[in-house]
Amino acid sequence: MKIIGITVGHDASACYVEDGVLKYAISEERLSRIKTHPGFPFLSIEKILKDMKLKKEDINIIAIPEKRLSKSSFANIEIFFQRDLSKIKGISNEIWIKHRLIFVKYFFLEKIFGIKKSNRKWIEKFFKEWGFKNAEIRFYDHHLAHAASAYYGSEYDKAVILTQDGGGDRKYGGIYYGDTGELKIIKEHYYTRESNVSLANIYAAVTKILGFKRNKHEGKITGLAAFGKNYISVFNKLI
Repeated sequence: MKIIGITVGHDASACYVEDGVLKYAISEERLSRIKTHPGFPFLSIEKILKDMKLKKEDINIIAIPEKRLSKSSFANIEIFFQRDLSKIKGISNEIWIKHRLIFVKYFFLEKIFGIKKSNRKWIEKFFKEWGFKNAEIRFYDHHLAHAASAYYGSEYDKAVILTQDGGGDRKYGGIYYGDTGELKIIKEHYYTRESNVSLANIYAAVTKILGFKRNKHEGKITGLAAFGKNYISVFNKLI
């Protein structure tokens, strides 16, 4: 079983799993040289295929970590296309033109002329047109995917997993229990009027207040925290 998993949006990336074993993983920023590359991992997918000596028709599954996927969220690739791709290493004019034509066909025309189709069907067509003719497109819960990456990447057979982020699948996070390779949902944190902020968004807000860019410089704040005072009482009130 040959699987390519992708992340679309900020920190676009892709990985390759063969018969349950992670063989390859790469972030788009490593190839485009654009920090926290927002968009679609075209270069990462092409790199995986090239280095693993695979053809698009060899792929059995393309996994996407979002069930409530909208064309607008998937099509953060619009950002990617608006850039001057001549400055991005590793992408030829042929690849650029091919991807552009596919994208225009399945996003811009529908957006402009208001053609309403299933978002999933649109995405499935996108990949078929791109050459992944034998691949089944599967959509997974966003936070379950976060939990899976933590659990299956750990050394523990039994574990409690907490996820928190800026949002995905109308949720900010959740608590999951992993036992002998199986993940169970204990509690999930949905968007509501009463609960519309996650720990991650609080952290992002602090990053912005301190003059840095949210969703980009949180790591710098983590480092700087070691030199600051302890404001746990303030965060306790926020939380």
